Amino acid sequence: MTIAVLAIATGALSGRDGTVTRLLADALSRIAGIGVAAGERPEAIDGDTFKVQQGNELVTVRVALIDAGESSRLRYGRPTCGGRQARKFARRWARNRHELELRRVSGLPRTDRYDRRLARLVDRRGDDYGSAVVRRGWARVVVYEKPRGLGAAYLLQLRGAQAQARRKGRGGWTACRW
Repeated sequence: MTIAVLAIATGALSGRDGTVTRLLADALSRIAGIGVAAGERPEAIDGDTFKVQQGNELVTVRVALIDAGESSRLRYGRPTCGGRQARKFARRWARNRHELELRRVSGLPRTDRYDRRLARLVDRRGDDYGSAVVRRGWARVVVYEKPRGLGAAYLLQLRGAQAQARRKGRGGWTACRW
């Protein structure tokens, strides 16, 4: 397992689109048992925050390692560039996904300072929301605490998606001139 993580960290196994890295990171996170919990009925609050029903509990989830623009006026008195588009993308992504896995990112705390759960949102097909929104250019990678182990592999996956979005001028890279 150490060799596989090292190969991901160096990019030795990543394909042109990062497919091998993504598949290997997902497989290793399942093997390592990093906090997988099934959720139902996601509701997108904005581009990086969801509410997910887990059993009898409604959990607020902050998608780990990304930041999308603000979609409401609450924080800055106005929405920020790309915020409404990120929320629209999140709602569209969540619309037909009734079962999600909340996957912890190793090396990061369980919750953020607002007591929101920090996690990846992954659907039954293995589609990761964070990678999708970053690849479309409506969120950027942000690191407050550096993840370790498999979390570092996920960070590399996100950075690859961000480089692709920037190179192709997607979303906020053109609309907001990030």
